Amino acid sequence: MTACAALYPLLADHCRSNEERILGTQSYISDKLSENRWRLAIECTEDGLWDWNALTHEAYYSPQWKAILGYQDHELANDFDEWKSRIHPDDLAKTLELMSEHAEGESESYLNEYRLRHKDGSYRWILARGKVAERDEAGRALRIVGTHTDVTDRKASEQSRLDAEEQLWSAFEHAASGMALVSGQGRFLRINESFSRITGYSVQKLLSITFQDITHPEDLDRDVGYLQQMVAGEIKYYELEKRYFHQEGHIIWMNIAYVRS
Repeated sequence: MTACAALYPLLADHCRSNEERILGTQSYISDKLSENRWRLAIECTEDGLWDWNALTHEAYYSPQWKAILGYQDHELANDFDEWKSRIHPDDLAKTLELMSEHAEGESESYLNEYRLRHKDGSYRWILARGKVAERDEAGRALRIVGTHTDVTDRKASEQSRLDAEEQLWSAFEHAASGMALVSGQGRFLRINESFSRITGYSVQKLLSITFQDITHPEDLDRDVGYLQQMVAGEIKYYELEKRYFHQEGHIIWMNIAYVRS
């Protein structure tokens, strides 16, 4: 064997080794560039970015993540406990459970709405999204990354709407006049006590029938005709005097006003 022939396998191995190192370096650089672009894109929005090492509990919280809670970048430590200590007590167990479920592969992503304590002592509602970015060979989560969106204003609007609906239904239930919510087919969906008292039927009985069942036959066509116009969107309101059959069998006259909701 010549010296050149003896050196060829060594040179080939050396070239392959260099090529693998180059490819590995290129892959690492590509991954870092992709990650940096992602972080830059997130930090240009109003969302906060978090990056958690599931083994060491070290974490990265972007300046915007901290700003959502009223802090400058240097005022909050980058560790897991800094975040955990700020979770509202009523949300803590659920939040940790959802994070654990995702880390263990029981969910496609981590998605949660919960409250974090602001610098001023108030709580901000946060929409958190996250996903495992790296696992070891055994499938254990090594790194989880995600975003925080401040949804406090939306939650306040939702609560205001719920409060308004509660006040409306309270007025409905306690009105001196008989009131009912009916479907497009005339079925009673909700009845107040006054309507039940006026007609003599129990609330449970009324909820099992339609208004057609207790309407006088001579008033039925006109009433149903108006209802069909309302369902079709041709009218939003109508009012008429009509006769109902009382539960005891006699006729009662009522002035009925219908409003499309």
